[in-house]
Amino acid sequence: MPRMNARSQPRPVPPEAGRLMQEAVSAHQRRDETRALRSYGELTRRFPDFADAWHFYGLLLFERGEAEQALECLRRAQALQPDNPTFLLNFGHVLQELGYFTHAVACLEQARKQRPGDPNGVLLHAQALVAVERGGEAVRDLERLPRGHGGSDWQLRMLLGECRDQGGDRAGAVSAYEEAVRLAPAGETAPLVKKADAAMKSGDTDGARDGFEAALSRDDRCADAYLGLATLAAEAGDFARSESLAGEAIERDPRNYLAWSLLAARPQAGQDREFRDRLEHTARQASDDPESWPLHFARGRVLESLRDYDGAFAAYRHGNQLQSRRHPYSREQQEAYVRGFLEGTDAAFVRRASEIGVPDPGVIFICGMPRSGTTLVESILASHPSVAAGGEMRWVHDRLRQSLGMQGLPDTGRWLSNAGDESLRALARDWAGVLRERADGKPRITDKMPGNYHLAGLLHVCFPDSPIIYVHRDARDNGLSCFTTAFYEGHGFSHDLSDIGHFYSLHDRLMEHWRGTLGAERIVQVEYEALVAEPEAETRRLLQAVGLPWDPACLNFHEARRRVNTASVYQVRQPLYRSSIGRWEAFERHLEPLFLALSADPPV
Repeated sequence: MPRMNARSQPRPVPPEAGRLMQEAVSAHQRRDETRALRSYGELTRRFPDFADAWHFYGLLLFERGEAEQALECLRRAQALQPDNPTFLLNFGHVLQELGYFTHAVACLEQARKQRPGDPNGVLLHAQALVAVERGGEAVRDLERLPRGHGGSDWQLRMLLGECRDQGGDRAGAVSAYEEAVRLAPAGETAPLVKKADAAMKSGDTDGARDGFEAALSRDDRCADAYLGLATLAAEAGDFARSESLAGEAIERDPRNYLAWSLLAARPQAGQDREFRDRLEHTARQASDDPESWPLHFARGRVLESLRDYDGAFAAYRHGNQLQSRRHPYSREQQEAYVRGFLEGTDAAFVRRASEIGVPDPGVIFICGMPRSGTTLVESILASHPSVAAGGEMRWVHDRLRQSLGMQGLPDTGRWLSNAGDESLRALARDWAGVLRERADGKPRITDKMPGNYHLAGLLHVCFPDSPIIYVHRDARDNGLSCFTTAFYEGHGFSHDLSDIGHFYSLHDRLMEHWRGTLGAERIVQVEYEALVAEPEAETRRLLQAVGLPWDPACLNFHEARRRVNTASVYQVRQPLYRSSIGRWEAFERHLEPLFLALSADPPV
């Protein structure tokens, strides 16, 4: 809860104002809301320059759930005393609680400047950074924080784990979660769930399952543990079990919005009248709850299945508006990121492959825009008996994040250009070792990280003999699919149609660069629409391009029992279908911002 400190006013106040303030704070502290509201209201009317009155009036209104009025009072207080660290900390806390995450970060950063050693400020700032996926920036401050600050040591370990995870230090995150499990009260489940989530991200399904089940053994009402097990079941293709477990999560906590999203992803969800009614009721209750974004995507998916395209688009837009507060997209930063590759990874960089590259570890890279069909291509290849499915392997991205920090990522291209041969050679050797280990004895393995198209030059320099597959899809369908997908993390560009067009244009520009520096023949391009229209011919071409013999199992990829941990978890369990081609036409009346951005000149 925000802290109350009636001594934060630096200027003398009239004696009557001071007396009224003492009465108001006293009533506030003993929870006499009626008297406190009356006193704060009188103070702000009679003494409009009395910053404390506005500040504590805002805190009381926030406690009462009157969000907009609370924000206005807190803004008035900050305007009167813009450098007051107590005001800034409390204002930042309230902004975060109400879902204004980027504003909260800015406010709390300002508070840290005024009071850099305040443990409460460190914690609030770290929590706000986690909310916008910049937690890696807070790791050092949290590690230096003395124990005993911020409520409890186990909660501090939990927060540290989240920050390390976002900073690319997966092993360090797991270590922090393990310590949180050890320090937490006997019945506390949150650290177990966090540790299990980290295991699931890393592909350790057994560890994830053990963690979720351990949480349920502590508390069988733990909705997040049921959700975790439901997600694991869906990834394994056991949809009946997944549905049952997601239902258990909602039964225990109707605000477990990700469980609603999982149930809505079922192909038959729109035909389930009882589910639709419950979903609509929950969405009305949730309204603008900043955590409810998955619910609105779920509602959009169901309405689209019923061909209510206007209603579906409105629901998708609502979910994206909520998510955009958490995952803002910076056009300037993305342009700087792409410009760094254009300038730093030129033909001279590519020629370094002869000095740096290591023998092919059997990897097949699959990349492309998110929602372009990369999961489909991996599913086809991984159905071949010689190929293991690596999924979205984060290893190199984590390594770069640790080297550069989140704020340094726009300089990735220049950093690679300036990196010495030995450091890149060590990167390639370590990377190859990770790939061989994940292949689990099979001669080939896929690495299906869509964003690897940014790093195509690095892929070539490290593994000059490993194929790079680039999946291309109609930009209109691709952009719409991004807009209507409930991405849990990242993908800030996907929350606005114009931003999607901007991001797609930059992606096109970068692919043009790689074709020019690597040579068009170095990248195997797969057209999503052609693959769906002529699956056997395109699959034969694909297998030949990556050096694999024909195997008919690749056409029956939907029957494979491998795990799938992407947003396409339901789609890749079905035979190829064409309904996703030309999907944009049903939403055409809403997509003008996307079309305009796609038709504009490339930003760089």
